[in-house]
Amino acid sequence: MKKVQADFWQLTIPESWIVETEDEMTSMYGPTGKGTLVISAVVEDEPIGDDYIEDLVVEHLDAGAELHHEVFGPFTGVGCCFEADEEYWCEWYLCLENMMLFITYNCDLDSEGEEDDLIESILDSLSLVTDTKLH
Repeated sequence: MKKVQADFWQLTIPESWIVETEDEMTSMYGPTGKGTLVISAVVEDEPIGDDYIEDLVVEHLDAGAELHHEVFGPFTGVGCCFEADEEYWCEWYLCLENMMLFITYNCDLDSEGEEDDLIESILDSLSLVTDTKLH
């Protein structure tokens, strides 16, 4: 396993996975190309509350998606999975104080579920960069 670190968060991924960083977004995927995990962070001046997340997920709720509570490391929030444009998608909206991580995973419908356990173990390794000051 290898560590991937951004400004505010870090996690571990399989050694063979490829990491690409562009602007505020980090993409990670395996060499077989089943799916792609993407993480971006938003840091606000004030703590991020439930209303902030509800505004972001309202389109999924309106489309009938079922949200579930998630906890990965120190981050808590909601997640949902759905099909769109011939692809399988999972999205997570995770918060810690005034930071929100927006995480997506997508793959072809044919590969749905093949990397679920791996993606969950990667997200379980999620932690805050130790010298990060959120306030």
